[in-house]
Amino acid sequence: MNLSEIHQLSLSRRDFKEISYAENYSVKFLTPDNSSNYSRELQQVISYIQVELPSWEDRPTMEDIRMRFDNKSHCLLWIYNNQPIGWAWSNSNLTLDWKNCIKTLPNGTIYGGGAFLSRSVDRPPNAGLIFYNLTFKFWLFELDNNTIYQYSDKWNRVSSILSYKCGFKNDSFIQDKFFIGNFFLYLRVGRKPPKLDNEMLRSIWDASRHTVEKNKKKYTRKIKHKKDDE
Repeated sequence: MNLSEIHQLSLSRRDFKEISYAENYSVKFLTPDNSSNYSRELQQVISYIQVELPSWEDRPTMEDIRMRFDNKSHCLLWIYNNQPIGWAWSNSNLTLDWKNCIKTLPNGTIYGGGAFLSRSVDRPPNAGLIFYNLTFKFWLFELDNNTIYQYSDKWNRVSSILSYKCGFKNDSFIQDKFFIGNFFLYLRVGRKPPKLDNEMLRSIWDASRHTVEKNKKKYTRKIKHKKDDE
Protein backbone atom coordinates (compact mmCIF):
# COMPACT_ATOMS: atom_id res chain seq x y z
CA MET A 1 0.00 0.00 0.00
CA ASN A 2 1.13 3.55 -0.67
CA LEU A 3 -0.18 7.07 -0.16
CA SER A 4 -1.80 7.15 -3.59
CA GLU A 5 -4.20 4.42 -2.41
CA ILE A 6 -5.59 6.26 0.61
CA HIS A 7 -7.49 9.43 1.50
CA GLN A 8 -5.86 11.46 4.29
CA LEU A 9 -8.51 13.43 6.19
CA SER A 10 -8.73 15.79 9.14
CA LEU A 11 -11.57 17.44 11.06
CA SER A 12 -11.32 20.48 13.32
CA ARG A 13 -13.84 21.64 15.89
CA ARG A 14 -14.86 24.64 13.82
CA ASP A 15 -15.58 22.47 10.75
CA PHE A 16 -17.61 19.77 12.54
CA LYS A 17 -21.18 19.48 11.23
CA GLU A 18 -23.53 18.08 13.86
CA ILE A 19 -26.46 15.92 12.73
CA SER A 20 -29.65 15.40 14.73
CA TYR A 21 -30.56 11.85 15.74
CA ALA A 22 -33.15 9.84 17.66
CA GLU A 23 -32.76 8.80 21.29
CA ASN A 24 -32.22 5.14 20.45
CA TYR A 25 -28.64 5.90 19.30
CA SER A 26 -25.85 6.02 21.87
CA VAL A 27 -22.14 5.31 22.30
CA LYS A 28 -20.14 3.73 25.12
CA PHE A 29 -16.50 4.72 25.64
CA LEU A 30 -14.19 1.77 26.44
CA THR A 31 -10.67 2.24 27.78
CA PRO A 32 -7.99 -0.12 29.12
CA ASP A 33 -9.45 0.50 32.57
CA ASN A 34 -13.07 -0.51 31.92
CA SER A 35 -12.86 -2.75 28.83
CA SER A 36 -13.07 -5.97 30.88
CA ASN A 37 -16.60 -4.96 31.88
CA TYR A 38 -17.73 -5.07 28.26
CA SER A 39 -16.41 -8.41 27.04
CA ARG A 40 -19.88 -9.57 25.99
CA GLU A 41 -20.50 -6.45 23.90
CA LEU A 42 -17.08 -6.66 22.25
CA GLN A 43 -17.58 -10.32 21.44
CA GLN A 44 -20.95 -9.50 19.89
CA VAL A 45 -19.38 -7.05 17.46
CA ILE A 46 -16.61 -9.53 16.67
CA SER A 47 -19.23 -12.16 15.84
CA TYR A 48 -20.86 -9.76 13.35
CA ILE A 49 -17.49 -9.18 11.69
CA GLN A 50 -16.80 -12.92 11.44
CA VAL A 51 -20.11 -13.53 9.67
CA GLU A 52 -20.19 -10.45 7.45
CA LEU A 53 -16.49 -10.26 6.51
CA PRO A 54 -15.38 -13.91 6.41
CA SER A 55 -12.64 -13.27 3.82
CA TRP A 56 -10.94 -10.55 5.89
CA GLU A 57 -7.72 -12.27 6.93
CA ASP A 58 -6.94 -9.79 9.73
CA ARG A 59 -10.41 -9.58 11.27
CA PRO A 60 -9.99 -9.00 15.02
CA THR A 61 -10.28 -11.57 17.77
CA MET A 62 -10.65 -11.02 21.50
CA GLU A 63 -6.87 -11.41 21.80
CA ASP A 64 -6.41 -8.63 19.26
CA ILE A 65 -8.81 -6.46 21.25
CA ARG A 66 -6.77 -7.05 24.41
CA MET A 67 -3.61 -6.00 22.57
CA ARG A 68 -5.35 -2.86 21.31
CA PHE A 69 -6.21 -1.82 24.83
CA ASP A 70 -2.69 -2.66 25.98
CA ASN A 71 -1.54 -0.12 23.40
CA LYS A 72 -3.85 2.48 25.03
CA SER A 73 -6.32 2.43 22.15
CA HIS A 74 -9.92 3.33 22.90
CA CYS A 75 -13.11 1.76 21.60
CA LEU A 76 -16.37 3.61 21.10
CA LEU A 77 -19.14 1.02 21.03
CA TRP A 78 -22.08 1.89 18.81
CA ILE A 79 -25.36 1.10 20.56
CA TYR A 80 -28.73 0.98 18.82
CA ASN A 81 -31.85 0.07 20.81
CA ASN A 82 -29.58 -0.93 23.71
CA GLN A 83 -27.67 -3.44 21.59
CA PRO A 84 -24.03 -3.15 20.37
CA ILE A 85 -23.98 -3.20 16.56
CA GLY A 86 -20.60 -1.68 15.74
CA TRP A 87 -17.60 0.30 16.93
CA ALA A 88 -14.90 2.83 16.13
CA TRP A 89 -11.35 3.05 17.50
CA SER A 90 -9.09 5.91 18.50
CA ASN A 91 -5.68 6.58 20.00
CA SER A 92 -3.74 9.64 21.11
CA ASN A 93 -0.85 8.29 19.02
CA LEU A 94 -0.60 7.42 15.34
CA THR A 95 -1.29 3.69 14.94
CA LEU A 96 -2.48 1.66 11.97
CA ASP A 97 -3.44 -1.60 13.67
CA TRP A 98 -4.34 -0.15 17.10
CA LYS A 99 -1.73 -2.49 18.62
CA ASN A 100 1.50 -0.65 17.76
CA CYS A 101 2.27 3.06 18.06
CA ILE A 102 4.13 4.69 15.20
CA LYS A 103 4.22 8.34 16.18
CA THR A 104 3.23 10.46 19.17
CA LEU A 105 0.67 13.11 18.26
CA PRO A 106 0.58 16.66 19.68
CA ASN A 107 -1.75 17.44 22.57
CA GLY A 108 -5.29 18.19 21.44
CA THR A 109 -5.20 15.80 18.49
CA ILE A 110 -6.50 12.26 18.13
CA TYR A 111 -6.19 9.54 15.52
CA GLY A 112 -9.37 7.61 14.74
CA GLY A 113 -10.72 4.91 12.46
CA GLY A 114 -11.41 1.19 12.40
CA ALA A 115 -15.16 1.72 12.10
CA PHE A 116 -17.50 -1.22 11.64
CA LEU A 117 -21.31 -1.26 11.54
CA SER A 118 -23.24 -4.49 11.17
CA ARG A 119 -25.53 -4.87 8.17
CA SER A 120 -27.31 -7.91 9.57
CA VAL A 121 -29.20 -6.09 12.33
CA ASP A 122 -32.47 -4.21 11.99
CA ARG A 123 -31.45 -0.56 11.84
CA PRO A 124 -32.25 2.60 9.84
CA PRO A 125 -30.36 2.97 6.55
CA ASN A 126 -28.70 6.19 7.74
CA ALA A 127 -27.37 4.65 10.96
CA GLY A 128 -23.82 4.77 9.61
CA LEU A 129 -23.91 8.53 9.13
CA ILE A 130 -25.40 9.08 12.59
CA PHE A 131 -22.83 6.89 14.34
CA TYR A 132 -19.98 8.54 12.45
CA ASN A 133 -21.29 11.92 13.57
CA LEU A 134 -21.72 10.83 17.19
CA THR A 135 -18.20 9.43 17.18
CA PHE A 136 -16.55 12.57 15.83
CA LYS A 137 -18.51 14.72 18.28
CA PHE A 138 -17.35 12.53 21.18
CA TRP A 139 -13.71 12.59 20.11
CA LEU A 140 -13.70 16.37 19.71
CA PHE A 141 -15.79 17.58 22.63
CA GLU A 142 -15.98 14.80 25.22
CA LEU A 143 -12.27 13.98 24.90
CA ASP A 144 -11.39 17.67 24.49
CA ASN A 145 -9.52 17.51 21.18
CA ASN A 146 -9.15 20.20 18.55
CA THR A 147 -8.40 17.96 15.56
CA ILE A 148 -9.16 14.41 14.40
CA TYR A 149 -6.87 12.70 11.90
CA GLN A 150 -7.82 9.61 9.96
CA TYR A 151 -7.27 7.91 6.65
CA SER A 152 -9.44 5.62 4.58
CA ASP A 153 -8.58 3.30 1.73
CA LYS A 154 -9.79 4.58 -1.63
CA TRP A 155 -11.70 1.35 -2.22
CA ASN A 156 -13.74 2.19 0.90
CA ARG A 157 -15.56 5.10 -0.76
CA VAL A 158 -18.51 5.01 1.64
CA SER A 159 -16.32 5.79 4.66
CA SER A 160 -14.90 8.88 2.95
CA ILE A 161 -18.36 10.10 1.93
CA LEU A 162 -19.70 9.82 5.49
CA SER A 163 -16.63 11.61 6.85
CA TYR A 164 -17.00 14.47 4.36
CA LYS A 165 -20.64 14.89 5.40
CA CYS A 166 -19.48 15.44 8.98
CA GLY A 167 -17.02 18.15 7.97
CA PHE A 168 -13.76 16.32 7.22
CA LYS A 169 -11.42 17.84 4.67
CA ASN A 170 -8.60 16.36 2.63
CA ASP A 171 -5.24 16.61 4.35
CA SER A 172 -1.66 15.47 3.91
CA PHE A 173 -0.83 14.96 7.56
CA ILE A 174 1.16 11.78 7.05
CA GLN A 175 3.99 13.27 5.01
CA ASP A 176 3.64 16.90 6.08
CA LYS A 177 3.12 16.66 9.84
CA PHE A 178 3.97 13.21 11.19
CA PHE A 179 6.30 11.67 8.64
CA ILE A 180 8.76 9.03 9.83
CA GLY A 181 10.59 6.59 7.62
CA ASN A 182 9.13 3.33 8.88
CA PHE A 183 5.59 4.63 8.42
CA PHE A 184 5.73 3.95 4.69
CA LEU A 185 7.27 0.54 5.25
CA TYR A 186 4.41 -0.25 7.61
CA LEU A 187 1.87 0.89 5.01
CA ARG A 188 3.36 -1.40 2.40
CA VAL A 189 3.65 -4.59 4.41
CA GLY A 190 1.81 -4.22 7.69
CA ARG A 191 -1.88 -3.89 6.86
CA LYS A 192 -4.04 -5.80 4.42
CA PRO A 193 -7.51 -4.57 3.48
CA PRO A 194 -10.29 -7.16 3.61
CA LYS A 195 -10.94 -8.94 0.32
CA LEU A 196 -14.55 -8.23 -0.54
CA ASP A 197 -16.37 -9.88 -3.42
CA ASN A 198 -18.65 -7.93 -5.76
CA GLU A 199 -21.79 -8.98 -3.92
CA MET A 200 -20.44 -7.69 -0.61
CA LEU A 201 -19.34 -4.38 -2.14
CA ARG A 202 -22.75 -3.97 -3.76
CA SER A 203 -24.56 -4.56 -0.47
CA ILE A 204 -22.36 -1.99 1.31
CA TRP A 205 -23.08 0.55 -1.38
CA ASP A 206 -26.83 -0.15 -1.35
CA ALA A 207 -26.93 0.36 2.42
CA SER A 208 -25.22 3.74 2.16
CA ARG A 209 -26.19 5.20 -1.21
CA HIS A 210 -28.91 7.38 0.35
CA THR A 211 -26.12 9.58 1.66
CA VAL A 212 -24.72 10.22 -1.82
CA GLU A 213 -26.21 13.10 -3.74
CA LYS A 214 -26.69 12.37 -7.40
CA ASN A 215 -25.20 14.73 -9.93
CA LYS A 216 -28.23 16.50 -11.38
CA LYS A 217 -26.29 18.46 -13.98
CA LYS A 218 -27.92 18.03 -17.35
CA TYR A 219 -25.72 17.53 -20.37
CA THR A 220 -26.43 19.83 -23.31
CA ARG A 221 -24.88 19.17 -26.67
CA LYS A 222 -22.71 21.98 -27.91
CA ILE A 223 -23.90 23.86 -30.99
CA LYS A 224 -20.84 22.90 -33.01
CA HIS A 225 -21.63 19.23 -32.43
CA LYS A 226 -25.16 19.74 -33.72
CA LYS A 227 -23.85 21.42 -36.88
CA ASP A 228 -21.49 18.52 -37.52
CA ASP A 229 -24.43 16.13 -37.47
CA GLU A 230 -26.51 18.16 -39.94
